[in-house]
Parts: sequence; structure tokens; C-alpha cells
Amino acid sequence: MANKKNEVPEEEIIPEPEPEETEAVETEQPPAPPPQTNEKPVKPAAKAGGFCVYLGPSISGVIVSGTVYKTDKAATLLELAPVIEKYPLIASLLVTGDELPGSRIKVKTPGTLLYANYSKFTGQLKN
Repeated sequence: MANKKNEVPEEEIIPEPEPEETEAVETEQPPAPPPQTNEKPVKPAAKAGGFCVYLGPSISGVIVSGTVYKTDKAATLLELAPVIEKYPLIASLLVTGDELPGSRIKVKTPGTLLYANYSKFTGQLKN
């Protein structure tokens, strides 16, 4: 008798299953972007713990251009009330931290309200 240790009897051989027709697997597609509208996004309300910056010209002994106030705009206006009483345009040249990046450009751009107030104020100071 021959050595049949490595051979498997025929009845124990399990035939491999034939490949069935596979269904196409649907891949997930990313959701469609929301429809674009011409509406501008709404800006969030100013933070209660924000800060303000004075963008107007310096007045010796009164106020310095670029001064940062660590309170919100309402509290800063109250703090500067005696100065604003004498120089009302200071209030219009005080901007919040959220407005600061755009306002720094607008103060130098002719045709903007900040530019007009800055120019008017410097004109008043020279007289």
C-alpha cells in the first residue's frame, strides 16, 4: 500500500463555489452642496466681552490713535463720555474688535463714512 498521508480522499474534497453574479455596490456620493443664494450671511451679534479701538487722530493729552479699550463699545462710550462731549466725532471713530479689520481700511478709503468723519475731525482740530 502506498503512503497516502498527504492525499485527501475524494469524498472529503469540497468544491469551490462558483462565483455568483455580484451586484454593483453603490458608493456613497457626497451630499450635494446647498443651493447658493445672493443673500449675505448674517453677522453674529457682537461678543459681550469684546474690545474697542479708537481709529481717529491723536489729541495731545486727550486720546491716542490706536488705543485699545478692553470693554465693549457701550462701556467704552460711557468711559469716554467727558471727551465725547467735547469732541463728538470720537464716538464715530471707535470700532469694535469684530469691525476692526475692515474699518482700518475704510478710514483710509475716500467715500466711506469713517473716512469722512476722520477728515472732518482732523479739519476741526486744525481750526
